[in-house]
Amino acid sequence: MCILLHFATFIDAQTIGFSFNDGNSSAYSLEDVRKKTFDTDLMNLHFWDGTIYSIELSTIGHIDYNSATLQLIEELNAFNLEIFPNPMLNVLNLQYSLTQSTDITVELYDTFGKVVFSQALGIKHAGINKEVVNIDELNSGVYNFRFISDKNTIVKKVIKE
Repeated sequence: MCILLHFATFIDAQTIGFSFNDGNSSAYSLEDVRKKTFDTDLMNLHFWDGTIYSIELSTIGHIDYNSATLQLIEELNAFNLEIFPNPMLNVLNLQYSLTQSTDITVELYDTFGKVVFSQALGIKHAGINKEVVNIDELNSGVYNFRFISDKNTIVKKVIKE
């Protein structure tokens, strides 16, 4: 299935719209979206009412946007989050870029979805930031790493040897 993703601005309200190749479509006001998160191939829109709308990024065939929504597109791609090494032994090295100061927290979840590590990194300033996170108390295994800012969450898979 191919999905067309549209960003538009109508009377000072930004919207995100989905047009499906079966003729159906849906649109949401970005004011209703509490945050956006990304898994490996999913974009998740978390709404204030608790609803989560997920879409596989690989199914998006075309993206339309206008200049009023460039800020949103930049926000989605702004972090440039790098985690290394992966697989890791006792520390995670993080490098990321921020367009504005924001509060950052990192979390690791086990395969059952349980939070096994959480560390507030505090308010980080705009620009390139580097962190070293000590995870030597964790057992070997596969974890979901969550990089959480005030508005967005990025999820990446990491392996501890």
